Amino acid sequence: MSDENAVLKGHLSESEVAAQLGKCVRTLRNWARRGYGPPRVRIGRSIYYRLVEVSRWIDSLGRLG
Repeated sequence: MSDENAVLKGHLSESEVAAQLGKCVRTLRNWARRGYGPPRVRIGRSIYYRLVEVSRWIDSLGRLG
């Protein structure tokens, strides 16, 4: 496993999260500006989401209604 793959294990890119949520990347970025959506991390120049945090965020949506 390369160093990059080791660092990114357990992380999803913006486009991967957008696809999973059925949203576009622009929506994720707008949500982040408004403090909504799953927490994200910057690694280098790229934005990633921890898989576990995305799952927690999705689970929390079911408890809001």
